[in-house]
Amino acid sequence: MAWGEGDNVHRLFGDHGHSNCEQFTPDSGLLALVGAPRQKTGSSASFHTFVRIHRVVDGFELATLDDSNSPYPFDSPWFSPDGKIMVTSRQVWSENGGPPSNVLSWWNTATWRLSGTVTSPFNSLAWSPDSRTAAVVVFVAGDGYRLVLRNFDGSAAGDLGHVDVYPAQPLAFSSDGRRIAVGGGGDTLRGTRRGRIQLFEIR
Repeated sequence: MAWGEGDNVHRLFGDHGHSNCEQFTPDSGLLALVGAPRQKTGSSASFHTFVRIHRVVDGFELATLDDSNSPYPFDSPWFSPDGKIMVTSRQVWSENGGPPSNVLSWWNTATWRLSGTVTSPFNSLAWSPDSRTAAVVVFVAGDGYRLVLRNFDGSAAGDLGHVDVYPAQPLAFSSDGRRIAVGGGGDTLRGTRRGRIQLFEIR
């Protein structure tokens, strides 16, 4: 891996293949390259996906993250505002022909170790301003979509109630951390197709 300079632009060179998504840490010190496939050793037909973390100043690779040998690529990284946690998503297709789900993985940026996972029907997440919790929409069998809070390690932190907009993305925390907005293209309860926003208060 080399970190070149030219025309005031840094360039990464190596066996990344291609990158589906990139994200800087809040302090701009690190860059996450997400969903770049490379061929598995000893395999001519399959690829594995990963996330590479590079130091911006010189391009040094700090870590390569992989939470499974799934053929589905990583996508959409989210850093917490304090930069201590990174969440990645991986879309997984149902084996019985149902809709896909997204496995959200919580990574500790001090160790780059996986600390927890959450499964969501939507590729969307919002961090609280204090970085203590993240809002995610989950599906509960027999109960529908619900907006829940997760701690820094992905463990449960609270349930804010039913979500009646679909698809339930994007999500946004208010700057004071007291409200969460969930956007969608319609109302799952009333069968309307007009866009709606649902507001939740954190008590």
